[in-house]
Order: sequence, then C-alpha cells, then structure tokens
Amino acid sequence: MQSIGDVKFYILRKGRGRARERAGTGEGGHGGTPPLDAPPLPPTPITADRIDCDCVDLTAPNIDLSLPEIILYPRDSIYNGTPGNDFITGSSNDDDIRGFEGADTLLANTGNDYVFGGFGDDELYGRSNINDAIEPYTDRDLLIGEAGDDRLFGNESSDTAYGGSGRDFGRGGQGQDLMYGETESDTLLGELGSDTIIGGRGNNLPLPILDGSDRDLIYGNAENDLLLGSEGDDTIYGGKANDFICGGKDNDSLFGDLDSDILLGDAGNDTIFGGVNAESDSDFSDDLLFGESGEDLLYGNAGNDSISGGEGRDTLFGGAGSDRLNGDAGNDLIFGGEGNDNLCGGAGNDILFGEGELDTLCGGDGEDYLFGSAGNSTLIGGDGGDRFIWLQNNGINLIADFVSGKDLIVLSGDLNFGKLKIVQNGNFAEISIASSGQVLAALNGIEARAIGVENFEFLPILYQPVLDF
Repeated sequence: MQSIGDVKFYILRKGRGRARERAGTGEGGHGGTPPLDAPPLPPTPITADRIDCDCVDLTAPNIDLSLPEIILYPRDSIYNGTPGNDFITGSSNDDDIRGFEGADTLLANTGNDYVFGGFGDDELYGRSNINDAIEPYTDRDLLIGEAGDDRLFGNESSDTAYGGSGRDFGRGGQGQDLMYGETESDTLLGELGSDTIIGGRGNNLPLPILDGSDRDLIYGNAENDLLLGSEGDDTIYGGKANDFICGGKDNDSLFGDLDSDILLGDAGNDTIFGGVNAESDSDFSDDLLFGESGEDLLYGNAGNDSISGGEGRDTLFGGAGSDRLNGDAGNDLIFGGEGNDNLCGGAGNDILFGEGELDTLCGGDGEDYLFGSAGNSTLIGGDGGDRFIWLQNNGINLIADFVSGKDLIVLSGDLNFGKLKIVQNGNFAEISIASSGQVLAALNGIEARAIGVENFEFLPILYQPVLDF
C-alpha cells in the first residue's frame, strides 16, 4: 500500500495473473512543519524558458479491414450424395459436390469445385492446385483445403478446418471451431462461438486476417499478421514478425510476442503485452500499444515502445528501453521502467513514476503525483494542483512549472524544512540537504526567497513500489 496525504493505492503484481486496486485522489492537507513566524516574501517573477506540458497524441494507423470477394465459378458437373454415408470424388471439371445427410467424405479433385458437406460429420478435401469452395452445413465437420486457394465454410456446429497450401479463406460459422491457415496468406474468420485460430506459415503479403467473436484464442504465425478478436474475452498471440492485433469488445489479453507490433485493446478492460516469449532483450522490438476505452493494463516490455491508455483508469508499464507513455483521459497509473522515458498523464488525476534514467514526467490536466527517478528527471505538473515527490536515492528533480500556493514538493525520510538549504542558482531555486549538499530539486523560474515551509509536505515513510513481473 502507498499513501500520500489522502491518496492510497495498492500494487499487487505476481506473474501474468495480476490484481490491482487504487483509491482516488483526495484533498489531503500539506502537513509538514508548522509555518515560520515570518511569512515568506511574495515571489518575484524571473525570466526563464517555460517548459510546457505537451503530450503528443499517439494515433493507431488506419488498417484496411475489407474482406476478399468470394467468387463462385459455374459448374460443369454435379455430384449429389445420398441420405447415407457417401464417399464422393470429383472429376477434372468444375464440380458441384453435395453430401447431404450422413457422414460423408468429399474430395474435390482437380478443377474449381464447390463442396457442400450437408448434414452429418463430414470430411471435405479441396485437393489439387485449383481454387475450391468447401462448405458443410451442420454437425461437426472436418474441412481440408489442401493445395490451392480454398474457401472453407463451417456454418453451424463445431468444425475443424485446414486451409492447406495456397491463399485460403475460411469462415468458422457457429460453434467452437478450430482453424489452421497453414501456408500462404490466409483469411480466417471464427465468427460465432469460442474459436481457436492458428495462422500457420507463409509470407503473408498482403496481411492475413484472423478474426473471431465470443471467447476466442487466436495465434498469429511467423510473418506479418492482422489478428482481430471482435466480441468476447479473447486471447491473441501475434507470434513472430510485425503484427497488428485488435482485441475488439470485452476484456481481452493481447500478446505481441516478437518484433514490432501494433496492439489495440479497443473496448473493454484489456491486458496488453508488447513483447513476450523472447529469449533475450535483444529479441524485443518497438511496439505501439493502445488501450482505448475501458480500464486497461499495458506492458511495453523491452524495446522503445509507444503506449496510449485511452479513456478509463489505465495502468501503463514502459519496461526496458526509452518509452513514450500517455495515460490520456482518466485517472492513470504510469511506470516508465528502465531507459529515458517520456510519461504524460493527460486528463485526470494521475500518478507517474519515472524509475529510469533521464525521464520527463508531465502530469497534464488534473491533480497529479509525479515521482522522480534515480536519474535526473524533468517534472512538469501541468494544470491543476500537483505534488512533486522526491524519494530517497532519487536524482535531481527539475521542476519546470512549480506554482506556489497550488503545487507541493513532497520529501520522504527524516527530512524537515530546517534541514534544507534553498539558494538561487540562475533562473532556479535550488533545494538541497544542508548537511550534505545533496541537491534534491531545482524550481524553474522561482525566487529562492519565495519558497517556504508551506510549499512542502514531509512524509516519514514513502517508498517507491517494487514491482514483480
């Protein structure tokens, strides 16, 4: 549990199943040592370069989600099954093969064939290096496209579909479907039901589209994938290469895996990992993560990542690398991690931890809490009454826009106002520990003589949280 005035937040992190609980920002008093008998002199303006809190919006790229046109060729031959269990092999012509009732085995053979399983548990094989259309009706069907650009339609029930080699198009239909794209660039739509979709292999240019609705499990492949979760609580793994992953509605878990990915949580409370399953930090690349609406949990992991929380109370972790993290709207909790990070709270009452080296923290609108880092951080409160917090073992905090009477400097440990030394250093009011000379903070554009005890809050115990991933 962390406490600053009336602000309390709990951080529990263990493995990937994480819990979090945070209370909102209150109106805590300044605390600290009672005021001195003589009030401080009013601040005298100093000409200094203003450092504004400018949060750069992160925008997801536009992706063409149009589906390929389905072309049904004219038929040369028609093969109709019986109410029983049929075994039908097509010809070298363009065939129409229909199993009707029974557990049928239908082989398209050569030609541009349309294979309809009908009722029963059917096995449908596309065959050859020609374009086939394969469609069962109800019950549990097995669809095997094999070579060629196949079209596999699951319709009702729980189906298993193998695209085979070629550029395949598959619709799972209703039921819990298992779909394998295998080689080439495939488009696989899970549709209704809780589906598992595996992209397989292929050069995937243009991008294959893998999509489902309800509670889906979707795997990309070793190339560039477009993975869409649609409705339901989905789990999506990008695999290798540069993937675009969209969770869709509801509460999704998105894993970019290797290379440079774009992950969009969309609606719902989502958990998003920019990179996992790498053998070393060198295997990670730069990811784009977008939480969108809902209360999202976003992890950049290694690499120079750009992370946008979107609307809602989001938690952002930059991880290793020099990251850019925007909380956007809502009361957000943001951790920069290692590297030289840029953190922006956006609208709302936000809590920002630099953690890394040369970090820049910008609170934005609202009453924000800005924690410096072990390196020398630049802290910009933005609009609202903000608290600039120095933790033990922090570096020097450059506070760019301190406003006396509205903002507070929070110091931890056994420090009190009597142990501080405040001097003028150019355009800065420099605050240090009198006994050691250690510089704690420098206030841009502020006269040293204008800083008094009322500008501070002293807390005896204040720790930066240690997070276990």
